[in-house]
Formats: sequence, C-alpha cells, structure tokens
Amino acid sequence: MRKPLLTTLGITAATILLFSGCSTSGGDKKTQEDSPLASYFSKINEGFDQKEIDKQQKQIEDLVATCMSDEGFDYTPSTNSMTVMGDTDFYKGMGTLEWAEKNGYGFTTSPQNETPPDEQPVNPNDEYVAGLSETEQSAYNTALYGEQVEPTEEPEDEGSSNAVEYDWKTAGCYGKASHEVQSDTNPYEDPEYKGLFDEMNSLYEKTAKDPEVVKTQKEWSNCMADANYPNLKESSDAQNLVNEKQSEVYGWNDAPTDGAEDWTPPEPTQKQKDELKQYEIDLAVADFTCGEKTKSAQTMLDVQFKLENEFISKNKTKLDAMIAKFEKK
Repeated sequence: MRKPLLTTLGITAATILLFSGCSTSGGDKKTQEDSPLASYFSKINEGFDQKEIDKQQKQIEDLVATCMSDEGFDYTPSTNSMTVMGDTDFYKGMGTLEWAEKNGYGFTTSPQNETPPDEQPVNPNDEYVAGLSETEQSAYNTALYGEQVEPTEEPEDEGSSNAVEYDWKTAGCYGKASHEVQSDTNPYEDPEYKGLFDEMNSLYEKTAKDPEVVKTQKEWSNCMADANYPNLKESSDAQNLVNEKQSEVYGWNDAPTDGAEDWTPPEPTQKQKDELKQYEIDLAVADFTCGEKTKSAQTMLDVQFKLENEFISKNKTKLDAMIAKFEKK
C-alpha cells in the first residue's frame, strides 16, 4: 500500500526541531523566536544544516540495514534527502494575518505539495514489504520501529499531554540507529540531561494550566465557535481539523485493512485540492483573528517566557555545560 509520504525520519526531525523555533514575523509582538530557551539552543541548532542532516541520515540508514538483517529482514537504505523546513522563503511573514490569508497554516499550500506524484521520493523497501505476508509485515514494522503504543484518549488533567514518551530502546532498529548516531551531537539523547529536558517539557504543561491562559483560551474557543468552528480548545485543535480534512480528501482513511499493499488512494481532483486549500486558509484566518481579539497567543507566550526565564535562572549552570558540550565548533 502506498501511503502518504510521511518520512520515516521522524525521530531525527523531532530531535532537530526541538532546538529550532518556527520563524515568524510579528512586528513588536512576541513570537517563538523570542523564546529565552530558544536563544540557548540556537548555538546547537546552528550545526544542523542540511548537509549535516543528510550525513547523519545516511549513517542511520546504514545502521538500520545492519540491524534489520540481524532481525532476519532485508532492508535497503533510503537515499532520499530529508528537508526539515523546505523552502524557508515560503515561511517569511508567518505569524501575520497577511500570511494566513495567503497560506493558511502552510500545510496544503506549501510549494513542496506541488511536486508531481511521479517525482515524489519512493521508499526502496516498498516492493520487498509488499511481498511479505501480513504476519511478516507486522513483524517487519515491529523490528523497524518497535511496538506501537497508542496514546490514551484523554489526558488525566487539562493541559497535560497524552502522548507516549519516546524511548529509543523500544523504538526498533530506527531508535537504536538514531541513538547511536546522535548521542554525541544531540543533548536530547544524553541521559545526563534527561532530567533537565523532563523539567523543561513540564513548563509547557504549566503554561497551559495558568489561570490567565485558561481564561483567554476559553475566550478564543468561544470566538472560534462564533466563526462556525465549535468544540476547539486551542489552536492545535484547529490545525488538526485541516489534517483530518486532508486525510478525507486524499482518501488516506480508506486504506483496506486486509493487507492489500498495492492499494493506492485515488488522486483528488483539482477542485477538491482548491477547496481544501481554501478551507485551510479560512480556518487559519479565523484562528489568527480570534487570537488577536482575545490576546490568547500573546498571553500564552507571556506566561511561557516567564516560566522559561525562571527555569534558566534555576538551571543556568547545567544549561551552560550542555551548550559547551554540544555546541558545534
């Protein structure tokens, strides 16, 4: 089954993106670029240019091939390059009403989506996997990525995450290979700093629970309901609506469950694509407008930055040591 091009390099991308803020242009308003912690990690992130990313990915792919062979499977290393942000010029001005009116969230409107289907990267292992039985395919995926654990349906507390914590030791050959390649270049892979990152991650749960943030988020939710987008608690919920609509339009939810690996979803019509883009733009504009009206985004950043500064003051010695250890000279 040819699935949508969701690269298998997600582990690498996640650890790299952890240290890079999304570039926005919001005038005098705060943006994620202004994050106190982002300034700390910028020195580490400078070393992860496209050349370095490609180099690491080749090392990971070669190690995955060896690991999969040890597990009894064939695996051909992918030579597809992983582009983290794509055309950076496209994202200039992101975080403004003008950008939202033109590009929405940048999901379906990105220039990367204009790549013709016959030019899309192809997984060199598709044919091999298609020749395996359903049971063998399941074992193959487990060996490659580890056992998949579904997150709980709802977090226990409002503002808490229901995501399953990543552990490279249970993430199959990809987890093992990524850890081996990145452990010397990525502080997130260093056990010495696990406690630091755990505390850092908790800052954003604390931000979401702040009374003023909760108040403005509810106001944003009511504003979005008035704009005919009900039952949304935060901006990420609005973005998820676009993902759900995209899955519907592209037929990704209609994949057969009987192991028919040669199944390919039908290509949407140009009208469907245009309607999807307009849906994204309309939703993003409503999101931005309600955010401005309720000051929810700026309130969240105010609280987030306050907590980050407190975290830095408390952990400055450890943070400085981490930067000194992992900064690319």
